[in-house]
Amino acid sequence: MEVGMIEILNRKNIFIFMFVFFSMGNVRGNSMDNNIWSFLELLRKEFIMPVDKFSEITGVKVNLEYYNEFTIFYRAEGVKLSENINIGSIDLRANGNELHFPSILSFDISGRCITLNDIKDKFSHLEIVDYPGGHSLNDVTTYATKNDSHGVRLGFSFAEKNPDCLARVVIRK
Repeated sequence: MEVGMIEILNRKNIFIFMFVFFSMGNVRGNSMDNNIWSFLELLRKEFIMPVDKFSEITGVKVNLEYYNEFTIFYRAEGVKLSENINIGSIDLRANGNELHFPSILSFDISGRCITLNDIKDKFSHLEIVDYPGGHSLNDVTTYATKNDSHGVRLGFSFAEKNPDCLARVVIRK
């Protein structure tokens, strides 16, 4: 019984954080609520939220793009964070089963350059999981954290066209 209550409280915490994070829109400041690192850390720890609650809790309109028997594809509009960091092209994918829990959340990063060293300061154990094939400036080098105890992994992609600055983040379970 206590484990069930802890799981409910953890879900409630992520919903509250997501609401604060996405409802900030263009708010700037030094608040941890709109800091990219606290957002990533919380998602890494709490990547459990039914998609049907995402829009309701965050205030961000999630649009169903399409689905098949295995995956449901959603899109959402981006937001501005502190320190001139923009999150855009939010792609949310959920399992096609009846629970509709996210399996992948990814988004573009623009604005202030976030370097690999910035990421290594926050996530020290990174490994290269993808590298450019040499066919396009949009090819990426991706560094990923190890799976946490819940099977959640963060990936940080750097595009060849601007290899010093973070281009995309992928959170997957």
